[in-house]
Amino acid sequence: MKKRTQILGLMLLLSGIFLGQLNILPLLESIAPDGKITGGSREMISILPLFLVIIALITLIIASTVNFSKELNLPKILSGKRGLFFIVAFGTILRLIWIFSFDNQPFSDAEWFNQAAYELSQTGVYSYGSIETAYRPVGYPATIAFIYLVLGYNLLYMKLFNIFMYIGLSILMILIYHKNIQGLSIGLLLYAILPSSIAFTGLSLSEPLFTFLMFLTMFLYRRDLAIPTGITNGILTLVRPILLPFFIIYPLYKKQWKKSIVICILSIVIIAPWTLRNYRVFGAFVPVSTNGGVNLFIGNNEEAKGAYMEPFEITSDNEAKRSKIYSKKAIEYILENPLSFILLIPKKIFYLFYKDNVGIDWTVTEKDMGLLHLLSFALYYPVLVLGTIGLIRKRWLIEHWLFIYFIVFYALFFGADRFHYPLMPILSVYAGRFIFLRISAHR
Repeated sequence: MKKRTQILGLMLLLSGIFLGQLNILPLLESIAPDGKITGGSREMISILPLFLVIIALITLIIASTVNFSKELNLPKILSGKRGLFFIVAFGTILRLIWIFSFDNQPFSDAEWFNQAAYELSQTGVYSYGSIETAYRPVGYPATIAFIYLVLGYNLLYMKLFNIFMYIGLSILMILIYHKNIQGLSIGLLLYAILPSSIAFTGLSLSEPLFTFLMFLTMFLYRRDLAIPTGITNGILTLVRPILLPFFIIYPLYKKQWKKSIVICILSIVIIAPWTLRNYRVFGAFVPVSTNGGVNLFIGNNEEAKGAYMEPFEITSDNEAKRSKIYSKKAIEYILENPLSFILLIPKKIFYLFYKDNVGIDWTVTEKDMGLLHLLSFALYYPVLVLGTIGLIRKRWLIEHWLFIYFIVFYALFFGADRFHYPLMPILSVYAGRFIFLRISAHR
């Protein structure tokens, strides 16, 4: 272990020196979605060689003074149920520090969600710019609207709600993965310090609520509680509809027909009032939201690159009609260009996982992005790689199929680093298990 750490340090040192002499910016710009790299990412690239050299020196110093597997005895430090709650408390403190350090205003999709939540709290109507909408699912704006209605409008309340979602998610992770406490402890710690998870705390985006509800639904399903699973699956769908089919189809795969039927019926019952509302507003069948068509078109058109792009404008006041037009054009493109559709799938998957910085980009100024991006990469890639290896080595459970489902789903649409956010707790836990097993093998 000590020798491997020394080799790693030397490799990092040589990489830093090599990158310092190599101009990699043009190469990276050639694979960037828009053909250019700006802002914090450009700054990150400029300081990457120095960052690698510093990390290499720290690694070599540690390797020279500590034998991880014997002297530090990491499993004992991270063993015991009490340690789990200390890790959650530590993660909570980090998120509190983050939200009080950055007084960021909502941006892009976060601005849309926050504005819709504010209007809903004031008027009781789901609208954006005083125009009734279903462009994005109502679940998250309705939740934040309730908080604004009860406590008054203040972005701090939204951010504190995200911290409660982190705490609730951490408790669910403990309940689901408690059989291997040492591995779970490392996984919880990885997720607690993951920069993307911390940065999302300050954003009015649906990912924290969606991830909590996804884990809650998975927990209830594991306990064979079909009725609560159906209810939470319906609520989960109103936040983001992408998993509606999963928790209905997966029981069929397990030959649990009755459970599948119960979950399906209750999910539909939960969604139905909103679907009826959408029919009243748009005169069309819209189960949850009207952005499915445009998202399908973004990933499937003649100019598609696998990542987000600005779609052409459709002049219609009816969101459902616009969505139908986008869907039609996307499906026509797929049917007429099946080979192009297939060849674009690897790019979509690449953009789904290639970075983990959106929370940082939407929070801090450009001058602070570089170092935060590097810290994000330094933690994200090990969690991604080790978590994936840990998943592959474990017998297949529901989270394995969730991981595959996300990949297949976004291979049909388009890739963005924001979309893999719900998978990070799973990857963190399995990375933690992998690290624990490797340390234990060298004791």
